[in-house]
Amino acid sequence: MKPAFIFNQSESEYRAAKPELSQSVIKNMLAQSPAHARYQIDNPTESTPAMRLGTHAHNRILEPGNIRYAVAPAVDRRTTKGKAEYQRIIDENPGKEIITASDMEQIEGMAAAIEAHPLAGRLLQGSVAEVSAFGSINGTAIKGRLDYFHQADGIVVDLKTTSAASPDEAQRYAVKYGLHIQQFVYSDIYRSITGKAPADFVFVLVEKNPPYGVAVVRLTKEAVEAARGQVEKALAIWQQCEKSGIWPGYGDNVITVDLPAWSYRKLEVTV
Repeated sequence: MKPAFIFNQSESEYRAAKPELSQSVIKNMLAQSPAHARYQIDNPTESTPAMRLGTHAHNRILEPGNIRYAVAPAVDRRTTKGKAEYQRIIDENPGKEIITASDMEQIEGMAAAIEAHPLAGRLLQGSVAEVSAFGSINGTAIKGRLDYFHQADGIVVDLKTTSAASPDEAQRYAVKYGLHIQQFVYSDIYRSITGKAPADFVFVLVEKNPPYGVAVVRLTKEAVEAARGQVEKALAIWQQCEKSGIWPGYGDNVITVDLPAWSYRKLEVTV
Protein backbone atom coordinates (compact mmCIF):
# COMPACT_ATOMS: atom_id res chain seq x y z
CA MET A 1 0.00 0.00 0.00
CA LYS A 2 1.16 3.51 -0.81
CA PRO A 3 1.99 5.49 2.36
CA ALA A 4 -1.22 7.20 3.44
CA PHE A 5 -3.53 8.21 6.25
CA ILE A 6 -6.87 6.39 6.08
CA PHE A 7 -9.82 8.15 7.70
CA ASN A 8 -13.10 6.48 8.67
CA GLN A 9 -11.58 3.00 8.73
CA SER A 10 -13.02 0.71 11.40
CA GLU A 11 -10.79 -0.96 13.96
CA SER A 12 -11.58 -4.41 12.51
CA GLU A 13 -10.71 -3.25 8.98
CA TYR A 14 -7.45 -1.79 10.25
CA ARG A 15 -6.53 -5.01 12.07
CA ALA A 16 -7.21 -7.10 8.97
CA ALA A 17 -5.33 -4.79 6.59
CA LYS A 18 -1.81 -5.51 5.41
CA PRO A 19 0.93 -5.06 6.47
CA GLU A 20 0.81 -7.13 9.65
CA LEU A 21 3.72 -5.32 11.28
CA SER A 22 2.88 -2.69 13.90
CA GLN A 23 4.47 -1.12 16.94
CA SER A 24 2.81 -3.68 19.23
CA VAL A 25 4.31 -6.53 17.18
CA ILE A 26 7.72 -4.85 17.38
CA LYS A 27 7.44 -4.59 21.16
CA ASN A 28 6.40 -8.25 21.38
CA MET A 29 9.42 -9.35 19.34
CA LEU A 30 11.74 -7.34 21.56
CA ALA A 31 10.16 -8.38 24.87
CA GLN A 32 9.69 -12.05 23.97
CA SER A 33 10.55 -13.52 20.57
CA PRO A 34 9.57 -13.62 16.88
CA ALA A 35 7.59 -16.79 17.62
CA HIS A 36 5.49 -14.90 20.15
CA ALA A 37 4.98 -12.04 17.70
CA ARG A 38 3.87 -14.45 14.96
CA TYR A 39 1.47 -16.12 17.36
CA GLN A 40 0.08 -12.74 18.37
CA ILE A 41 -0.65 -11.93 14.73
CA ASP A 42 -2.19 -15.31 13.89
CA ASN A 43 -4.15 -15.70 17.13
CA PRO A 44 -5.58 -12.39 18.32
CA THR A 45 -6.26 -12.68 22.03
CA GLU A 46 -9.64 -12.27 23.65
CA SER A 47 -9.85 -8.87 25.28
CA THR A 48 -9.91 -8.76 29.07
CA PRO A 49 -12.43 -6.72 31.10
CA ALA A 50 -9.71 -4.09 31.67
CA MET A 51 -8.96 -3.94 27.94
CA ARG A 52 -12.66 -3.61 27.12
CA LEU A 53 -13.04 -0.80 29.64
CA GLY A 54 -10.12 1.01 27.98
CA THR A 55 -11.66 0.48 24.55
CA HIS A 56 -15.01 1.90 25.65
CA ALA A 57 -13.30 4.84 27.37
CA HIS A 58 -11.45 5.58 24.13
CA ASN A 59 -14.75 5.40 22.26
CA ARG A 60 -16.51 7.77 24.69
CA ILE A 61 -13.66 10.28 24.89
CA LEU A 62 -12.51 10.26 21.26
CA GLU A 63 -15.79 9.60 19.43
CA PRO A 64 -18.65 10.80 21.64
CA GLY A 65 -20.96 10.95 18.65
CA ASN A 66 -20.43 7.28 17.76
CA ILE A 67 -20.90 5.30 20.97
CA ARG A 68 -20.51 1.55 20.47
CA TYR A 69 -21.80 0.30 23.82
CA ALA A 70 -24.99 0.37 25.87
CA VAL A 71 -25.65 0.08 29.59
CA ALA A 72 -27.19 -3.08 30.99
CA PRO A 73 -30.42 -2.63 32.94
CA ALA A 74 -30.38 -3.29 36.68
CA VAL A 75 -32.37 -6.53 36.48
CA ASP A 76 -32.10 -10.06 37.85
CA ARG A 77 -31.20 -12.10 34.79
CA ARG A 78 -32.09 -15.29 36.65
CA THR A 79 -35.76 -14.39 36.31
CA THR A 80 -37.91 -14.55 33.21
CA LYS A 81 -38.72 -10.85 33.49
CA GLY A 82 -35.05 -9.93 33.98
CA LYS A 83 -33.94 -12.01 31.01
CA ALA A 84 -36.58 -10.38 28.82
CA GLU A 85 -35.56 -6.86 29.87
CA TYR A 86 -31.88 -7.61 29.26
CA GLN A 87 -32.69 -9.08 25.84
CA ARG A 88 -34.68 -5.95 25.02
CA ILE A 89 -31.55 -3.82 25.57
CA ILE A 90 -29.56 -6.13 23.30
CA ASP A 91 -32.23 -5.98 20.59
CA GLU A 92 -32.46 -2.18 20.80
CA ASN A 93 -28.67 -1.82 20.48
CA PRO A 94 -27.57 -4.11 17.65
CA GLY A 95 -23.80 -4.45 17.31
CA LYS A 96 -23.15 -2.74 20.63
CA GLU A 97 -21.49 -4.33 23.63
CA ILE A 98 -23.55 -4.26 26.80
CA ILE A 99 -21.65 -2.85 29.79
CA THR A 100 -22.45 -2.54 33.48
CA ALA A 101 -23.59 0.62 35.24
CA SER A 102 -20.33 0.66 37.24
CA ASP A 103 -18.30 0.53 34.01
CA MET A 104 -20.40 3.38 32.68
CA GLU A 105 -19.69 5.41 35.82
CA GLN A 106 -15.94 4.91 35.34
CA ILE A 107 -16.08 5.80 31.66
CA GLU A 108 -18.10 8.96 32.29
CA GLY A 109 -15.75 9.91 35.12
CA MET A 110 -12.72 9.67 32.85
CA ALA A 111 -14.46 11.54 30.06
CA ALA A 112 -15.56 14.35 32.39
CA ALA A 113 -12.05 14.68 33.83
CA ILE A 114 -10.50 15.06 30.39
CA GLU A 115 -13.17 17.50 29.23
CA ALA A 116 -12.52 19.62 32.34
CA HIS A 117 -8.74 19.57 31.87
CA PRO A 118 -7.74 22.81 30.08
CA LEU A 119 -5.04 21.22 27.93
CA ALA A 120 -6.22 17.61 27.49
CA GLY A 121 -9.71 18.82 26.67
CA ARG A 122 -8.42 20.96 23.81
CA LEU A 123 -6.10 18.27 22.52
CA LEU A 124 -8.90 15.73 22.19
CA GLN A 125 -11.49 17.81 20.38
CA GLY A 126 -11.88 19.73 17.16
CA SER A 127 -10.21 17.22 14.85
CA VAL A 128 -10.23 13.54 13.86
CA ALA A 129 -10.08 10.37 15.97
CA GLU A 130 -8.92 6.84 15.12
CA VAL A 131 -6.90 7.50 11.97
CA SER A 132 -5.08 4.58 10.34
CA ALA A 133 -1.58 5.31 9.07
CA PHE A 134 0.21 3.06 6.58
CA GLY A 135 3.85 3.73 5.79
CA SER A 136 7.33 2.26 6.01
CA ILE A 137 10.46 2.37 8.13
CA ASN A 138 13.79 1.49 6.51
CA GLY A 139 11.91 0.03 3.56
CA THR A 140 9.69 -2.21 5.70
CA ALA A 141 5.93 -1.72 5.44
CA ILE A 142 4.28 -0.98 8.78
CA LYS A 143 1.02 0.43 10.09
CA GLY A 144 -0.23 2.38 13.09
CA ARG A 145 -3.46 3.72 14.51
CA LEU A 146 -3.46 7.35 15.65
CA ASP A 147 -5.88 7.95 18.52
CA TYR A 148 -6.33 11.63 17.70
CA PHE A 149 -4.87 13.58 14.80
CA HIS A 150 -4.75 17.31 14.27
CA GLN A 151 -3.73 17.01 10.62
CA ALA A 152 -3.53 20.73 9.85
CA ASP A 153 -1.16 21.31 12.76
CA GLY A 154 0.73 18.02 12.49
CA ILE A 155 -0.08 17.03 16.09
CA VAL A 156 -0.56 13.40 17.16
CA VAL A 157 -2.26 12.62 20.48
CA ASP A 158 -2.34 9.18 22.09
CA LEU A 159 -4.80 8.40 24.89
CA LYS A 160 -3.93 5.98 27.69
CA THR A 161 -6.03 4.79 30.64
CA THR A 162 -3.93 3.95 33.67
CA SER A 163 -4.10 3.28 37.40
CA ALA A 164 -1.90 6.29 38.22
CA ALA A 165 -0.72 9.31 36.23
CA SER A 166 1.60 11.17 38.62
CA PRO A 167 4.96 12.25 37.13
CA ASP A 168 6.80 9.26 38.67
CA GLU A 169 4.09 6.83 37.62
CA ALA A 170 3.96 8.35 34.13
CA GLN A 171 7.68 7.65 33.80
CA ARG A 172 7.22 4.05 34.97
CA TYR A 173 4.28 3.66 32.59
CA ALA A 174 6.37 4.95 29.68
CA VAL A 175 9.10 2.41 30.41
CA LYS A 176 6.75 -0.53 31.08
CA TYR A 177 4.68 -0.03 27.94
CA GLY A 178 7.43 1.25 25.64
CA LEU A 179 5.90 4.62 24.83
CA HIS A 180 9.22 5.72 23.34
CA ILE A 181 9.02 2.83 20.87
CA GLN A 182 5.43 3.69 19.96
CA GLN A 183 6.25 7.35 19.38
CA PHE A 184 9.36 6.53 17.34
CA VAL A 185 7.39 4.12 15.13
CA TYR A 186 4.40 6.41 14.66
CA SER A 187 6.65 9.38 13.94
CA ASP A 188 8.55 7.46 11.27
CA ILE A 189 5.31 6.25 9.69
CA TYR A 190 4.14 9.88 9.69
CA ARG A 191 7.45 10.93 8.09
CA SER A 192 7.12 8.29 5.35
CA ILE A 193 3.67 9.68 4.49
CA THR A 194 4.32 13.42 4.73
CA GLY A 195 8.09 13.74 4.33
CA LYS A 196 8.50 15.31 7.77
CA ALA A 197 8.12 14.44 11.45
CA PRO A 198 4.99 15.39 13.42
CA ALA A 199 5.09 18.94 14.79
CA ASP A 200 4.24 17.50 18.20
CA PHE A 201 3.40 14.15 19.80
CA VAL A 202 1.84 13.90 23.25
CA PHE A 203 0.28 11.23 25.43
CA VAL A 204 -2.81 11.96 27.51
CA LEU A 205 -2.98 9.72 30.58
CA VAL A 206 -6.22 9.46 32.55
CA GLU A 207 -6.67 7.49 35.76
CA LYS A 208 -9.39 4.83 35.82
CA ASN A 209 -10.62 5.64 39.32
CA PRO A 210 -11.71 8.80 41.18
CA PRO A 211 -10.69 11.54 41.08
CA TYR A 212 -9.70 10.48 37.54
CA GLY A 213 -6.44 12.41 37.45
CA VAL A 214 -5.24 13.58 34.03
CA ALA A 215 -1.68 14.17 32.84
CA VAL A 216 -0.42 15.34 29.47
CA VAL A 217 2.99 13.77 28.81
CA ARG A 218 5.62 14.67 26.23
CA LEU A 219 8.66 12.39 25.93
CA THR A 220 12.08 13.97 25.53
CA LYS A 221 13.80 13.80 22.16
CA GLU A 222 16.50 11.66 23.79
CA ALA A 223 13.92 9.16 25.03
CA VAL A 224 12.36 8.78 21.58
CA GLU A 225 15.74 8.55 19.85
CA ALA A 226 16.72 5.80 22.30
CA ALA A 227 14.14 3.59 20.57
CA ARG A 228 15.95 3.76 17.21
CA GLY A 229 18.32 0.87 17.88
CA GLN A 230 15.53 -1.31 19.27
CA VAL A 231 13.24 -0.64 16.33
CA GLU A 232 15.98 -1.22 13.74
CA LYS A 233 16.87 -4.50 15.46
CA ALA A 234 13.22 -5.61 15.38
CA LEU A 235 12.85 -4.63 11.72
CA ALA A 236 15.93 -6.68 10.77
CA ILE A 237 14.51 -9.68 12.62
CA TRP A 238 11.12 -9.22 10.96
CA GLN A 239 12.66 -9.04 7.49
CA GLN A 240 14.71 -12.20 8.11
CA CYS A 241 11.71 -14.11 9.47
CA GLU A 242 9.52 -13.12 6.53
CA LYS A 243 12.24 -14.15 4.10
CA SER A 244 12.97 -17.51 5.73
CA GLY A 245 9.51 -18.34 7.02
CA ILE A 246 11.14 -19.25 10.33
CA TRP A 247 9.99 -17.48 13.49
CA PRO A 248 12.39 -18.53 16.26
CA GLY A 249 11.66 -18.54 19.98
CA TYR A 250 14.28 -17.94 22.65
CA GLY A 251 17.04 -19.75 20.79
CA ASP A 252 18.59 -23.23 20.96
CA ASN A 253 21.62 -22.42 23.09
CA VAL A 254 22.08 -22.18 26.84
CA ILE A 255 21.12 -18.76 28.17
CA THR A 256 23.52 -17.41 30.79
CA VAL A 257 21.70 -15.43 33.46
CA ASP A 258 23.36 -13.17 36.04
CA LEU A 259 21.84 -11.42 39.03
CA PRO A 260 20.98 -7.75 38.53
CA ALA A 261 23.25 -5.16 40.11
CA TRP A 262 20.65 -4.22 42.74
CA SER A 263 20.57 -7.82 43.94
CA TYR A 264 24.34 -7.84 44.54
CA ARG A 265 24.03 -4.57 46.45
CA LYS A 266 21.26 -6.04 48.60
CA LEU A 267 23.38 -9.11 49.37
CA GLU A 268 26.29 -6.90 50.43
CA VAL A 269 24.06 -5.00 52.83
CA THR A 270 22.62 -8.11 54.46
CA VAL A 271 25.92 -10.00 54.84
